[in-house]
Amino acid sequence: MKSETSTLPFRLSPLPYAFDALEPVVSAETLEVHYDAHHRGYVENLNKLLPGSGYEGLSLTELVEKSEGPVLNQAAQAWNHDFYWKSMTPKADLTTPDEKLVEAIRLSFGNLESFRIEFEKTAHTLFGSGWLWLVTNPNRELSLLVGNNAENPLRHGLTPLIVCDLWEHAYYIDYRSSRNAYVAVFLDILNWNFANENFRAAQSSPGLTTKMRPTGKFSVVKNTPISGDPEPEKNHPEGSGFKSSLGFGY
Repeated sequence: MKSETSTLPFRLSPLPYAFDALEPVVSAETLEVHYDAHHRGYVENLNKLLPGSGYEGLSLTELVEKSEGPVLNQAAQAWNHDFYWKSMTPKADLTTPDEKLVEAIRLSFGNLESFRIEFEKTAHTLFGSGWLWLVTNPNRELSLLVGNNAENPLRHGLTPLIVCDLWEHAYYIDYRSSRNAYVAVFLDILNWNFANENFRAAQSSPGLTTKMRPTGKFSVVKNTPISGDPEPEKNHPEGSGFKSSLGFGY
């Protein structure tokens, strides 16, 4: 998202498909509003916050990993949305988890159908707005995590493979208040090729030789909403952090 031509450090990344490409799971209206209003809002807010913040010159990923407070909120939401668009594809029927990812899913969840069931169950545990992540740890173990607001697994030493946006603006036009209905069909447009790519990259990184401490909980990163958030009323800073389902814990 670094710009070489703009005086601003970050620009809105282009969508990898047309607004109507994900129908009927995600309508063109939802995608246009989500991308052109909400995602754009996070990028613009980030650019307003950066001057004088002490975080100038950092990449978007570095901002997610190192910044705090309002800058973290906007940077993480911009990063999360970029990742979310890539987690979906209009050609989902042409993508499948590769052999290594299938084996990792089997070890952590039993099989693909059990993974789908656990994916939906884990999404239901989130109170308020946030994200549902499939991640791998340095031992190449998989887990499903939900995090409030702008929570991001990079801050916990975890590698995200795919993500599902559980903020209301991701589904309200199409499914009204039924987040469950949206989550139930999200995997129908899942980009397994993107998940495969991220899992291969994680495997090529140095791993740990010992298991993470199996407490089943994740450390909490508080997110402080600021004026100008596209949906400040949806933030629940008192509940920020991750919950884990199956897989590993630390």
